[in-house]
Amino acid sequence: MKGSTVVDLRQDEHGHWFALLSCGHTQHVRHDPP
Repeated sequence: MKGSTVVDLRQDEHGHWFALLSCGHTQHVRHDPP
């Protein structure tokens, strides 16, 4: 993913956010601290 940038943020069918990257891949964005 080096060199890729975030193009858009979307939610999946479960309501979890993920980033759409410029390379065409997706990356879930999770933050669940203790």
